[in-house]
Amino acid sequence: MLFAFDLDKTVVTDSHELPPEVVPTLKRLKEQGHEVSVITGRSQIGVSPFPEIISICSYIGLNHGGIILDADGNTIFQSETPQDLVVYSIDNYQTEDSQVVFTTGQPWHVENTSKKRWQYYQSIGYQLKSHDDYRNDIKNGTVLPIDKYGIFKADCTDLLRDIKANYPNLVYYHWEGFGFEALGEGSTKGHALETIAKLHNIPQSETVAFGDGVNDVTMIEWAGTGVAVGKDPYPEVLEASQEHVISAEELGVVKWLEKNILT
Repeated sequence: MLFAFDLDKTVVTDSHELPPEVVPTLKRLKEQGHEVSVITGRSQIGVSPFPEIISICSYIGLNHGGIILDADGNTIFQSETPQDLVVYSIDNYQTEDSQVVFTTGQPWHVENTSKKRWQYYQSIGYQLKSHDDYRNDIKNGTVLPIDKYGIFKADCTDLLRDIKANYPNLVYYHWEGFGFEALGEGSTKGHALETIAKLHNIPQSETVAFGDGVNDVTMIEWAGTGVAVGKDPYPEVLEASQEHVISAEELGVVKWLEKNILT
């Protein structure tokens, strides 16, 4: 069987901690002949605090499924956000209360890297570059594909509607009160799970997915068995799931695996 796990609020707690029981449990899955994958909204730098769990996986999905990597870091799939959308956003949507942020591989591009709001990301290892750096990369012909793009803005409803009208084929994630992200076609966790299952030659009926958020809906829907996690999973996750377990703090996923899979 193939087991796919979201990270945040699924096996990682609200305080961004990985309970010590998680890794031994996933190792037992592998020892008993199952496959394990992490499929998360985080970037490659974002998963770096959890090397033990990532090392168990033959494949991982990053950026909501916009990137799939094998255990050696080779790219199996990568979507791309249109450059013209990002440049237009920098020119027209970047303000004090509307922050345009995007990634080109490891670097995160922000308007001003010295601002206090980005110091946390630098402290945990993110490489930050400015919007001006990106413009220079375009001029110099050294620009890299944009694999994740979003705007941090408390109320982005009108902005998101306008962008969707001009770029209807992108995949959008709207985080109420926070902002949105827009990624290239195929950037869903459902697509990532389907791709990884095929790489392992595991049928859909023998896949199990655990998640809680809006970006987990497609993964939960595609899986043979979907398991919603936590006290307040996204309503569509709960609707698509066959089962519902308690939070990461209470080891809901670990207890489900011990009860239903591990011997």
